[in-house]
Amino acid sequence: MREMKDYIIRALHKHGFIKTIEDKPEGWILKSGAWSPIYINLRQLPSHPTLLYRIAGEIGLRIEEVDCDAVVGVPMTGIPIATAVGLIINKPVGWMRETNKKYGEHKLVELPEEYKRVVIVDDVITTGASKKEVIDALTEDNRECIKIFVVVDRRLEKSSDINIPVEALFTLEEIVRVIDVSVETREKLLSYIHS
Repeated sequence: MREMKDYIIRALHKHGFIKTIEDKPEGWILKSGAWSPIYINLRQLPSHPTLLYRIAGEIGLRIEEVDCDAVVGVPMTGIPIATAVGLIINKPVGWMRETNKKYGEHKLVELPEEYKRVVIVDDVITTGASKKEVIDALTEDNRECIKIFVVVDRRLEKSSDINIPVEALFTLEEIVRVIDVSVETREKLLSYIHS
């Protein structure tokens, strides 16, 4: 298990999905408005099918331990990950729209109504705000959200807004301890995480 996790982390870093201040010394401004010396962008993960398959397989192993009817992907990056997971574990897959469509059936949740107990799949959790929106939309659609599964949990503080368990393949600290960076960069990244 640990070897596979380390392999995936190194592959994500090698393919540029994980970047640090060694790549961009000024760092990044996150969606939350906070500055970060490490950036994780998994939007192009489907362009690396073997890596996507391994990640989806690891998430799938965890989801198989949960009593759920379906997997729901968070727009946009969570949708292909959820789809890969669903194919691997043979679970129905639904997804959330970013906004309610103005035509057709006007659905925000694309999943047959009979699937009530769902797990949410996404790439990264930072503040939990977008996951809270998904939980609220699914609850409003008469779904029970059992658990959230993400590839990376980069929360520096655990949000009390999310009242369901979050399980990640990797924490930010695990990533920092595995990626190939200088000792100085690793110390700066760990200092950021623990500040």
